Amino acid sequence: MNAITINGQNNIVQPSHNTHNNFAIKGKLVTSDDNTHTSQKESIKYHSKDEVDFSNDAKLLSKRTNSITESPRKKAGVSSAREAWENDSAKIRESSRHDIYGGHDFLYMLRMDEPETYEKVCECMSKANEYKHEENNGLIVANRNEDKIMECFQEATAIEMEWFNRRCMSTGTFIDPIDSRSSVIESLEDKYSNGSHDLSINFYGKDGQDEIDGAKNKFSGASLWRYSTKFNLLLSTDMLKTLANGNDKEKKSLLDEIDKSVNNMKKIELDYEGNKSSLCLGVKFHADGNITYHANYKDCSNSYGIQANSADELLEKLLSD
Repeated sequence: MNAITINGQNNIVQPSHNTHNNFAIKGKLVTSDDNTHTSQKESIKYHSKDEVDFSNDAKLLSKRTNSITESPRKKAGVSSAREAWENDSAKIRESSRHDIYGGHDFLYMLRMDEPETYEKVCECMSKANEYKHEENNGLIVANRNEDKIMECFQEATAIEMEWFNRRCMSTGTFIDPIDSRSSVIESLEDKYSNGSHDLSINFYGKDGQDEIDGAKNKFSGASLWRYSTKFNLLLSTDMLKTLANGNDKEKKSLLDEIDKSVNNMKKIELDYEGNKSSLCLGVKFHADGNITYHANYKDCSNSYGIQANSADELLEKLLSD
C-alpha cells in the first residue's frame, strides 16, 4: 500500500463567526438572539430532516441529473471515460462541505463531530415541518402555527449554540473541531481519485442511518450516495476518529482494509461490461466490521442501489441485472 499522509498540511479555516454568538448556516450569518429563522406574516422556508444539510445543493443536483446521458457500451478491461455528471458531483461535494467564506459548513462540522447532537437538530426541524400549512411555488408557507414553528427553530438554535460554544469556542478563539478528521477524508480522496474518476467519502453516526436517510433522499445525510461520484466510501464517525487520532496499529489496520476495498471497487468498474448510465460504485464499512459493496445507476429498480457481500458478487449482479 502506498504511504498516505494523515495529518499533512492543515486546511486553514476562515471562520464566519464574528463573535461567539454568531454562526453561519450554509453561508447565512445568524446570531443566537436573531429571528432569522422566523418571519411574521411572511413565507418561511424550512427543511425536513432529509433536507437540513442539502438544500443549497438543489440546483447543482438538478444540473447533475440533467447532465446524465445514455452511456455507450463499456468494454471489460478498460476504465470508462469521465462523464459530465461526474464534474457536477464533485461540485456538490464541495458546496455541501464548505460555506461561502471557505470554512467548513456549520452543519457538516456538527454532523461529523457529534452526530447524536446533529440528530437532535434534525428532529427539531422535522417537527417544525409538521406545522407547514401549504406549498406555494416550492416554498412552504407557514401562515398558521408560527409560534410552534418558532419554538422548534429556537430549540434547534439552542442545541447548535451549546455545541458551538462548547466545541468551537472553548478557548475564546474559534477552533475547527473536525480539522484532523476532514484532513483524513481529503487525503484519502486525493489518494484514490485521478483524472478519470473521483472517490468521495461520507460518514454515518450510527449503523443503518444511511439506509434510513437513503430511502427518503439518497443524496442527503449519511447516505453512501451523498455525493454520487464514480467511487464512494462510507465510514463511521468513530472510524474517522481512529484514522485521525488512533494508535499506529489501529490506523494501519483500517487503512489496509480501505485500500483493499477501494481497489476491489475499482476492479469492478474495470471488469464491468455494459451500458448502465450514471454508474456509481460504493463500499460501506459497517460498525460491526462487515464490509459491503454497492452499485447504483440510472433506472435502478431500487433507488438506493444494489448490494453484495463481496466484489465478485456485486459484479455478477451488475452483469446479470
